[in-house]
Amino acid sequence: LRLVVFGGLAPARPPAVATTLPAAAELAQVCAEAVVVPRFPMEADALNLFSAELYLAMADGYAVDHAVVEARRALIREAGEQSAGWASPVLFLREPAAQAQGAEVAGAAAAALSPARTPAGIVAQPGGTSAPAETQEHWWSAIPIELWIALLGAATTILVALIPILADVAKRDAPESRAAAVVTETTTAPPTPTALPSLAAYDVGAIVAGFQLPEGGAVDPADADLQIERFYLQFQSELEESMRPLRFRAGLLGPAEVGRIEGKTPDEREQQAARLARDYAADLVVYGVMTYDDLTNQLRIQPEYYVVPESFGDALEMTGAFRFGSPIGVSMPINRGLGVERELSARAASLAQVMVGLSLFLLEHDYQGALTAFEAAAALPGWEKMEGREVVDLLIGNTQLALAVEAAAACDREGVLARLDEALLHFDSAGQQAPSYARAYAGKASAHYLASVWAPEDSANCQFESVDLASLQLAKEDIAAAQQASEQPKEIGVRSRMLLTEAQIGFMDWWSTTADQTLELLKQQPFWATTEKIIANYENGDNVSVGQVASDARLLRGQGLFAVGDCWSAQDEFDAALAIAETAPERRMEVWSLKGDCFVELQQTSAASDAYNQALQIARQLGSADDIAYFEAARRQLSAPAAP
Repeated sequence: LRLVVFGGLAPARPPAVATTLPAAAELAQVCAEAVVVPRFPMEADALNLFSAELYLAMADGYAVDHAVVEARRALIREAGEQSAGWASPVLFLREPAAQAQGAEVAGAAAAALSPARTPAGIVAQPGGTSAPAETQEHWWSAIPIELWIALLGAATTILVALIPILADVAKRDAPESRAAAVVTETTTAPPTPTALPSLAAYDVGAIVAGFQLPEGGAVDPADADLQIERFYLQFQSELEESMRPLRFRAGLLGPAEVGRIEGKTPDEREQQAARLARDYAADLVVYGVMTYDDLTNQLRIQPEYYVVPESFGDALEMTGAFRFGSPIGVSMPINRGLGVERELSARAASLAQVMVGLSLFLLEHDYQGALTAFEAAAALPGWEKMEGREVVDLLIGNTQLALAVEAAAACDREGVLARLDEALLHFDSAGQQAPSYARAYAGKASAHYLASVWAPEDSANCQFESVDLASLQLAKEDIAAAQQASEQPKEIGVRSRMLLTEAQIGFMDWWSTTADQTLELLKQQPFWATTEKIIANYENGDNVSVGQVASDARLLRGQGLFAVGDCWSAQDEFDAALAIAETAPERRMEVWSLKGDCFVELQQTSAASDAYNQALQIARQLGSADDIAYFEAARRQLSAPAAP
């Protein structure tokens, strides 16, 4: 390791950040593999502390980006969070020629073996360097003079860390380094265009973009942006701690890499968030809007986030755009440009728990673990009485719904009803906090729909012979309220999921109250037209986020046709459901089971046995002992000789 400190002068005017930072980025590409440059002046003591902590962290095996984090933490411990110094250093890494590669933070599992590291035993004194023994060329001779002019002309302190090649994958050799990881993608724009960094290689990827700036110039944009960088760094630190016990890796990109999301309306910002998610292969995008309140003399920061529907096809209720709590007020003038209210740090910690919960929900279907994470987010200081906490209530409510479905699969009536009661409590809370939010009413509709099936006592043995009409009526009222709410989800997958809930309620109402169930009347029911809307939204596979919902719509239509005795038409709907690529294995097993039942009604014994066998193979892949036993018994019964 060669570490060089230049300058240390206190400038008479603010440093030319617009010149210094691009020059430092280019320096990282041209000569030094890593450059840390302060964006504004640092006191000598702070600079020495930062340099020493950076050096010690790297000597301990930390990757350079996490060494910078450790050094920043040292500055915070020394001077407190309200001081400006901790956020001054900015890291630039050389971008590999082929593909941008992230720097692993502490506890990270590197994707490839780290190269042998040069012993790091000497820190050069300011202004002094030593050339490598094998060459007479000084390393700085390769640096274009324009870079020196840009860097030194800013009259600020510059810290240049020259790291051996591929030092950005340096990591600890301890066993815990092979555990879960949060990977911070730190990239800079090279002189020639290159492909954008991608988070596709990680189990789950997140972006924190710059927030929409206040209008009117009442707040210095640099001061406002530093609040968001503080939020980003806190989120990075909290995410690292939260992900460490888990077995999957999270990638993270910050405002310096992805830029700013701008838009005067939530819809405009959501569209930009969706575009960024596609560009960087992210699952979660954090952004927001900042305004200035003349009456209170406060900068008000409203965080928002966007969850990619394609990443959560079986949990569309959790996808799309959300406000993340109420606006956070930061008193002006900001202390040294970086006064951060306590709520901002708490919000970053809460968001990290939300990402952990979403990851558990998505990657492992660990709904209990996800619930624990969401409840931890809700329990952080500042959330218990805060307006705008509907987002965590919705997350908890939908996770309780998922747990209710799990209990239903185990034929646990008491478990189902207990989970539904908890879900309804949180959906009610969300509706009280945000009466115009359609998602809260849609969640209640789903819960009451499930209650209509499981409230009757005959459901205890999974023999559903009756429907609780009171719960069904509540479900109908809830879905009507969701349709009339002023704040509707914009994502087509989320809208289609609400349509499916409407169709399921309509189907149950028709099935439980209509005495004359004929094919003609079936296709005149409002829910039939609703399923056609869902199928049209899928657009033959163009909207993949609608895939699972479209499959469920086909399944619902098939069940209706089966109920009126038109088994051949039902088979067509079941086949259409199986043809949808996004149909989950559990749902495929259910469809094959219904196909088998249909063939039994049609006295097609061989075809029924084949259908049950398909379901059996899926049950074995899923390791579902009860389903395996059921389909084996169904096939044995079909093969048994007919009674005389």
